[in-house]
Order: sequence, then structure tokens, then C-alpha cells
Amino acid sequence: MQPSQLQPGIAATAATTAAATAATAAAAAAAAAPPPDACTPNEKRTRILPLVPASSGNLVEWFDFPVHVFCAIYLAPAFFPKSNQTVQLLTTAGAFAAGFLMRSIGRRWQAC
Repeated sequence: MQPSQLQPGIAATAATTAAATAATAAAAAAAAAPPPDACTPNEKRTRILPLVPASSGNLVEWFDFPVHVFCAIYLAPAFFPKSNQTVQLLTTAGAFAAGFLMRSIGRRWQAC
């Protein structure tokens, strides 16, 4: 007997049961398979290892700007004319700004 010849409720139940069984089988197969981005410990090490020197270099690169800002009061009279403290601090801030802007320009040239 064909499913279409069965009573409507029985045919619908049979189709629902078949679909549920297929979905359960597909979910079990997906759970048993390793994720597509799984990697071996050696691959994980080769991915993580370059992060250490890159992070250290970034730390050293950005460390000099806070040091310059905190030491601006002491650097200003040492390197610029002592006649006016405001001019000293403004020229120190200008040197800081020039370094900060040149860093971004240098990165753009480096990327080419």
C-alpha cells in the first residue's frame, strides 16, 4: 500500500518519523566528526609562537610615547630655550605630535 493510500494522519506520522530519524543521524555524524578548524598541537604552537615577539615589539614601540609624555616637564627645559616655560612645553608637545604622526605615515609606507 502506498503512503498516499493510507489515512492522512498515518502518512504524516510516517513522514515526520523518517525526517526525525534522518536529522538525528546527521546530528550524530556531525558530533562525531572533528571541527573543521581543529589543529594539531604542533600547528597550534606555530600559530601562537609568532604572537609573543609581535606583542613584545608592540609593547616596546608604544612604551616610548607614555614615557615622553610623563617626562615632558623635565625634557622641556633640557632641550628648548629657558626663556618661557609655555614655549618649552608647547615645543615638547610638538615634538611628541610629530613623532606620533610620523609613525602612522611610516606604517603606510611600510605596508606598500
